[in-house]
Amino acid sequence: MDRKELKQMIEHIKAGRARPISEGSLEEGAKEKGSMPTRRSRISLAEHAEENKIKHAEENKIEHEKEEQGIISSVKIDKIKDAKSCFIHITKVGSESCVCFVDGGSAVIIDSPSLAVGLIRAVGIVVKKNRCIKAIKKEFYVMAESTRSDEEGEGMAISYRTRLYGDKGMININSFSINSLHKSYSAAKERFRVSKMIDIARRLSEISVAKEAAEESLGNADIVVLDGNLKAMNSVERCYLDELYSTAKKKGVLVCAIQKSCTKLDEKGDCLLDSLSRDAPKGIWFCRLKEKRLSEMHRAEAFVARMNNSSKYLFFCEIFDEQAKNADLTKLFGFFSFMSRDLAFPGYPYWLIKADCLARVADTEKEMASAILLSSDKEIENSLMPFVHSLDAHQVLDNIR
Repeated sequence: MDRKELKQMIEHIKAGRARPISEGSLEEGAKEKGSMPTRRSRISLAEHAEENKIKHAEENKIEHEKEEQGIISSVKIDKIKDAKSCFIHITKVGSESCVCFVDGGSAVIIDSPSLAVGLIRAVGIVVKKNRCIKAIKKEFYVMAESTRSDEEGEGMAISYRTRLYGDKGMININSFSINSLHKSYSAAKERFRVSKMIDIARRLSEISVAKEAAEESLGNADIVVLDGNLKAMNSVERCYLDELYSTAKKKGVLVCAIQKSCTKLDEKGDCLLDSLSRDAPKGIWFCRLKEKRLSEMHRAEAFVARMNNSSKYLFFCEIFDEQAKNADLTKLFGFFSFMSRDLAFPGYPYWLIKADCLARVADTEKEMASAILLSSDKEIENSLMPFVHSLDAHQVLDNIR
């Protein structure tokens, strides 16, 4: 971020709160100087998300509540114990398909109750025959701030909105706004931290990288693999995922996700992965957990897989539900197993390890970015330090010996 962009950020802070923005608004982002408009349909993405949300709210209410609680309602561990055929053995197999592995990293540089500044980095690695043929990298700064919205109702007046800074070619999302009491992030009707917006922006950037890869670098029978899951946590995220799914279906690209950690419970309240591992056969295998989408905000079918004989880990995997029905699952997981032979982390695809390394924002980078931001000139330091001091008193105590 150059000096001009630093000045622009400070001017935005000093100018106070901008005009109200409703939850999920993306149209505002196209007007921001720092954001790069993307190809959108004539219908507003925010309107599209709201229409879908209203349409499916009632019919999926119960399933959605179960999914939010982390319960896989259709997993019957007792049945799995009695039916070993639920575990399908796989064989390592190569493929001619191109695969794009996507991951992202972020760091909060400035944190306060009403303002956060963060660095976002999203990486996509396109692989063919286990060789990298292309790398996609997006990196930019995000400023998130609290602002009053025009929504009515108790506690609904404050939203968090973002502004984006950096080279236009490196910014792949639009500015957005989310209510501070959004149910996906808040607990007991308390506002979630404004710094959470940095993580949300990183997630949107990852999805956008996957969409870019599907559009420009992948074709029929190719695969895009996201780190994490395919669940939309808010209406903005759902818009981005819907665009990814639409592009992938047109190009014939399979959309998958592999999660490094899993907090899911089975119907008995036990850890899902532990329940499966106790009764799973030896070797490498996958198990289909649910043969329909998890919820309207989570348009995926769920699987658990063990992808290396030496692995101590099971991984929770997801496939876009409209594609999972016709996918050759044995071949797909065999391909993932073939790519999960690295001794550093057997059982986890090597190229996801590589994407994680390239996307990760190191502590040294974070400290350097913070130092540059605060020491650019006295005006910038004086504008930002009151925000910093609202949360860093504990660090002062930590440094007292």
